[in-house]
Amino acid sequence: MKILFAGTPEIAVPSLEALIQSSEAEVVAVLTNPDRPVGRGHRIEASPVKRKALEAGLRVYQPEKPDESFFDVIRFLRPDLLVVFAYGKIFSADFLSLFPKGGINIHPSLLPRWRGPSPIQAAILNRDRETGFTIQLLARKMDCGDILYRETVLLGGKETTETLTSLFSQLCAEAVVSVVSRFDEYMATRQKQDDREATYCKKLDKEDGLIDWGRSAVEIDALVRACTPRPKAYTFLNDIELFPITVSVFDKMKLPFSLVEAADRALPGTVFGFLKQDGFLVKTGDGILSVSVLQLKSRKALDAASFKNGAPDFLGTCLGSR
Repeated sequence: MKILFAGTPEIAVPSLEALIQSSEAEVVAVLTNPDRPVGRGHRIEASPVKRKALEAGLRVYQPEKPDESFFDVIRFLRPDLLVVFAYGKIFSADFLSLFPKGGINIHPSLLPRWRGPSPIQAAILNRDRETGFTIQLLARKMDCGDILYRETVLLGGKETTETLTSLFSQLCAEAVVSVVSRFDEYMATRQKQDDREATYCKKLDKEDGLIDWGRSAVEIDALVRACTPRPKAYTFLNDIELFPITVSVFDKMKLPFSLVEAADRALPGTVFGFLKQDGFLVKTGDGILSVSVLQLKSRKALDAASFKNGAPDFLGTCLGSR
């Protein structure tokens, strides 16, 4: 089957690789977003999908928006199927009509739960007990197409967006080859989504990562994990941004007797203690959060012991104020 692959970020690269290597598929070209400025220096950089496609010797197209001239390209290439993974744009009905078998989309959630641009972060942030990924038919409305394949992953409560993204990148690659290879079989058993069960998520921006220490330790732990590696959860140490990199909900029953009174008196956001095996202990609106790795803006990340040696006055600080 001849395929046009559309995708942009790293999570989509293993799926592209798997399709290139599959004897059941022929990737005739790759559609990805235009090169963008990245980092502090705003250096123009190609997407991970583009780099992999060029490495494989594939044609790469990067229109801001597919127009009639690009439609002519598709007519020349004559792909049977459009395969999309994190491309980030909705295709017009006219564009989809160019593919005899239509299009499929790989989405890292158990649709119809978490339709939208940040499903992995949403599952972590909302402390879901399970998540997964779905391969669905492309539809005019985002993430609303019939389901061809769905796979569940149980969550243990320690996952980050980074670790789940890495896991899904591999699992989706295996699944999409199976769907493409047996496309007609999956089409025959496709299932409509129940819109009544739909939930939605939005892209997390920097301001979404600001920690409210009045919330519970469980909620803050989920926020930090959901914002790893981006946009990064943060608080303020006086006027300086501080990023708690590795955190955990601390079991109050394990609190040494010498720190019980300090914990009871502390206001939310107060760094009231330090334990060698757990790091800094911070009071929250409900419970205690341990912070074992942290990073001041424009500095390198440090384990709690190293941070303490460089900032002995950190203990007793109340985080969050500017």
